[in-house]
Amino acid sequence: NAFYKKDVKMRTDCGRVSVRKQNLAIVAGVGLVAMMIWTVLMLLGALVYHKDFTVETYLCGMLNSALFLLVAVAIAVLAGVLVKGVDALNGANNLISMGMAFLCGVFVPGDFLPDAVNKFGEFLPASWYMKNVKLLFESDSIAGHTGTFFGNCGMIAIFAVAIFFVFLVVVKRKKAA
Repeated sequence: NAFYKKDVKMRTDCGRVSVRKQNLAIVAGVGLVAMMIWTVLMLLGALVYHKDFTVETYLCGMLNSALFLLVAVAIAVLAGVLVKGVDALNGANNLISMGMAFLCGVFVPGDFLPDAVNKFGEFLPASWYMKNVKLLFESDSIAGHTGTFFGNCGMIAIFAVAIFFVFLVVVKRKKAA
């Protein structure tokens, strides 16, 4: 929300950089930092667990987590423009991430949750991520489940794109106000 402080906004508005390019730069910066952290974690995972997974399973897991990383970046930048104050932003991000994790079976398997919770979770990106995680851990080979796996990946990607579009609309309206 620092980009909407009065003095920062006045400086960026007087420049020749369009609002669209400013927003893309913000998203690219957040995405770059997230991607660097993700890369380090993927390399550490490969070093530590290289005997536990096949290359195919590991690559599918990387794709699944990379797509969910896009969702996380989209949620982070959207929350960043909607919430004022660092403490409020931390609280909002914790509420969103922990709430979604609970509703989508990260902490408690979906089999133990009521049907209404599982149905609601279908409207959240983490449920599609968890379906792929479950598929990767419960299958000897992903080969027989590629359609399901990539369909779930498609749903995660749709969520990421939709949240980014909401971010762009919110930013455009905030700039106009």
